[in-house]
Amino acid sequence: MVKVNKLKNDIPVIMEKVDHVHSVQIGIFLRVGGVDEDEYNLGISHFIEHMMFKGTKKRSALEIAEEVERVGSSQNAYTSKQLTCYHIKSLKEELPKSVDILYDMLTNSVFDTAELNRERNVIIEEKKMYEDSPDDVVFEMIADLVFQGHPYGNEIIGTNESINRIDHDMIVDYVREHYNASSMVVSVSGNFEEAELLSMLEDTFGTIESGDYTRVLPPADYTPGTNSKVMDIQQTHLCLGAKGVKIGSDDYYDMTIYAGILGGSMSSRLFQKVREEKGLCYAVTAIPDCYVEDGAFYIYSAVADDNIEIAIEAIIGEIERMLEGITDEELTKAKNLMKASYTFSYESLNSRMNALGKNYLLLGKYFSEEEVLDGISKVTKESVLNIAKR
Repeated sequence: MVKVNKLKNDIPVIMEKVDHVHSVQIGIFLRVGGVDEDEYNLGISHFIEHMMFKGTKKRSALEIAEEVERVGSSQNAYTSKQLTCYHIKSLKEELPKSVDILYDMLTNSVFDTAELNRERNVIIEEKKMYEDSPDDVVFEMIADLVFQGHPYGNEIIGTNESINRIDHDMIVDYVREHYNASSMVVSVSGNFEEAELLSMLEDTFGTIESGDYTRVLPPADYTPGTNSKVMDIQQTHLCLGAKGVKIGSDDYYDMTIYAGILGGSMSSRLFQKVREEKGLCYAVTAIPDCYVEDGAFYIYSAVADDNIEIAIEAIIGEIERMLEGITDEELTKAKNLMKASYTFSYESLNSRMNALGKNYLLLGKYFSEEEVLDGISKVTKESVLNIAKR
């Protein structure tokens, strides 16, 4: 059962008790990410995520890592276009330590200049790693095309110029603006005592002050176009993109089922046509990418250089064939696969914690298992066809 409480400073705490496990996963979600940046400070949200592990007024970077590992816990974080999340998984008896460490990191980090400069080099190496991965590169390129000039097209890791520009004062100012109670949600899934948890959170996160930052994003224009980059690799990685749907919108499940039928499994139309029938690729997939204000839809594959035109023609042929309609069998299969994927993911505490925290942070609500499965069940052939036409 999911419960929502609010701390004295109005930070929502969304909790799901899972009695049959011996662990608990806690995540701190902040409404700050790539869309909140501009050309000057691009990548700063991701940079700060790294720096939160590099020492506080109470703990050095090594002490943070050692304290977590000493009690058998694991910690991590991630930055996306819309949010940043810090999370720890621990044995249920070590939850107080998890709360203390997360609170210390998010409120007492010192952002030491020497550590900052070392981490700058780490991030630049991380960027090189992505740039050596053509599938990562092509998805950055297509996002930039679909959302050209809009914050949703921002590269989360930043550019070399912006990464080198970020300094201690910029980080302190950015944290002061975005790391506050107004931007925060706490999500917990696992085995814990509710009253004890809320008491711990009141004494720590309940003391964080509110802020006044409001995210306001303009509508994203869309103009068809192409882009390419030459790399010394053995295949051409290609991605076709278009405008999609918003997360939480009425046609979210329709879009997801459409993607499933078109390119979401080994029996999907794209896989059967492009790989099985024509033998052009190892993998081909259709991917919805949904945000609060907007969304995109991508089709990705990697083929031999001299097969690019043949592959694109085959992909577009299947997109057009979807306009002729789908079968009852295709619809049922796609629904069952989506239900199974959701159900399987819900067996993970990390997935449960993430889904609850992300949805509550971005949409102000959470979705029960029954709501999700019901939403999938309500998709019809007609609603999928409407998405195909769009």
